[in-house]
Amino acid sequence: MNNPFQKKLNQIRILLGMVPDVQLEEAVLEDGVTKITAEKFEPGYEVSVVSEAGETAPAPPGTHKLEDGTEVLLDENSKIVSITKPEEEKVEIEIEAADEPAVDEVKEKVSDIDKVKEEVAALYQALALITEELTAVKEELSGFKVQKEKMSKTPAAKKLSTLNTESAPSGENHLELKLEHLKKVRAEYKTITTKK
Repeated sequence: MNNPFQKKLNQIRILLGMVPDVQLEEAVLEDGVTKITAEKFEPGYEVSVVSEAGETAPAPPGTHKLEDGTEVLLDENSKIVSITKPEEEKVEIEIEAADEPAVDEVKEKVSDIDKVKEEVAALYQALALITEELTAVKEELSGFKVQKEKMSKTPAAKKLSTLNTESAPSGENHLELKLEHLKKVRAEYKTITTKK
């Protein structure tokens, strides 16, 4: 629609308050109330002010600031001389570096892990030794059980005396008598085990 006659005709219609054939762009000034219209908001196009009643009039010359911050400079004929859009605010995103542990801290943690590994290995070795000893003790106990069964089935040549059958002497002799008795019992046990 760059036809100059059509443009003039639209301007006349606007001045007379008539609706032009073209679609006009609208904008609101920074006061939030005043509306302005133009065929296009580009240099060379005429701007009109629209009243609350819908009537239009040529916009006064000077700089007019729109709601979005755009500044429109008009000459004496209400034509756009220049349009200055607001600079977009630069958004700076500051990314904080993640708290990375220092090299010394990492080395320290690795050495701690190595110490724990060594301790666990030592525990496994101790556990293996304990298991071996328990196995040996179990075998030895089973041997004693077999030996006890054999002894219980064979008749004794002489009955063993018990410690409680003798009267307990008093004083120092009492201890000596018990020692002698234990020696006799041990000697009898040895003779029984050697016969088998």
